[in-house]
Amino acid sequence: MGRGEIRSLTGVRGLASCIVMVYHVSSGRIGGQLIRNGYLAVDLFFLLSGFVMALTYSRVFEQQPLRITYVDFLLKRIARVYPLYILMTIIMAAIVVSGLGDPALDYPLHVVAANIFMMQAWVVGQSLDSDTWSISTEWAAYLLFPLLVTLLLKAPPGRQLLAAAVCVAAIIFVAIVPAQSLCVELQCTLKRRGPLDVFNGATPWPMLRCLAEFSLGMLVWRVCQTDRLERLATGRNTNLVAALALLLWCTHGTDVPLVLTFAVLIGFLSFGRGFASLILGYSISHLLGEWSYAIYVVHPVVVLSIIPAAAELERFHVPHPWTVSVFLAIMATMMISCAVHYLFEKPARDAARRFLLRSAMA
Repeated sequence: MGRGEIRSLTGVRGLASCIVMVYHVSSGRIGGQLIRNGYLAVDLFFLLSGFVMALTYSRVFEQQPLRITYVDFLLKRIARVYPLYILMTIIMAAIVVSGLGDPALDYPLHVVAANIFMMQAWVVGQSLDSDTWSISTEWAAYLLFPLLVTLLLKAPPGRQLLAAAVCVAAIIFVAIVPAQSLCVELQCTLKRRGPLDVFNGATPWPMLRCLAEFSLGMLVWRVCQTDRLERLATGRNTNLVAALALLLWCTHGTDVPLVLTFAVLIGFLSFGRGFASLILGYSISHLLGEWSYAIYVVHPVVVLSIIPAAAELERFHVPHPWTVSVFLAIMATMMISCAVHYLFEKPARDAARRFLLRSAMA
């Protein structure tokens, strides 16, 4: 397995971002159980991120001096993530100041500062751009990446098996924590739709959820280097695991088995075999994967327009105003995300990368 792009995994990321978007835009009220379980796409993101980071950087960390490699790694991750992140955070901050945001959420100065530095989900508080709590936890995983390489990828097989067991135990623990521990406020109204639907950055559970799954994704990459898994990853087995993942995703309360199935599926898809790999690597799926980051951080802004749009449609006696407003919001999200990706995300990423790497070498 080389270090180049695996198209089917890019397609998985596109599919996951679209499911998260529809889940939030529709409040899980359309698309059946698949969309009601849409929060589980974030777990797929965490596993994918760990796998791809290990695929791309693990050997670099093993072969080059840590100080140089670590700085280069962090600068590239900042260039990839931060420009669009801070743009959408500023836009959402402006919306909050204007009074159009959720009045139930409180953003004291230290929480705003944490949002600026992508640290809000480090047991600090809520994200201004709601979905970016996961980006904040992944930033912590990036900072810990050299340690994770040492503990997970350089360890002997026995310790790797133990590490995998610890990751699974942590995921199970997050799934069974009492509901009252999901909040720190006395009058908290946050509720989870399933065992792993934990996202309150003022609590430690989102961070544990991310680090356990990110680490498990890294271990999946390590297993993929063995001949045994390559022999198992036939086209037929890949299709069967993909079908099982879809079945579990459409079933309520199967969060932990689904996450473990995701882990196997990512490993199998990385070999590019089977109809599932073909479909997920197809041009449309791949294109959505290219837009996935923009879709993920843009759609919370569009969500704020649904209630006012539905009210306007109702005023003009449009049939099914809420459904129509959701459809329009989905279309708007896709068009805005496409524009943001090509007009801001890619140019800003490339410019930030050139600037940061040039500054590091100066």
